[in-house]
Amino acid sequence: MLPLSVMLALLWILAVSVTAMMPFPRHKPFAVALLALFPVVLGFLLWQVGWVWGVPVLLAALSMYRKPLVYGVKRLMGRV
Repeated sequence: MLPLSVMLALLWILAVSVTAMMPFPRHKPFAVALLALFPVVLGFLLWQVGWVWGVPVLLAALSMYRKPLVYGVKRLMGRV
């Protein structure tokens, strides 16, 4: 049986994937909520099972949120 944190992380990944399939104006509030929830899920995962599961989940999240993250970094640097 998988630990609770691993199941929550996998559920979070599925929720983000389903949210990404929604039309743009409708998915934005869900995407922001899931992005805000990510540090909690990742922290619980790292605390319970360590970096072996934490790094792949972090890489998956960075892959799914790459465009918003690039936009945010550009905005912070004053390029947008």
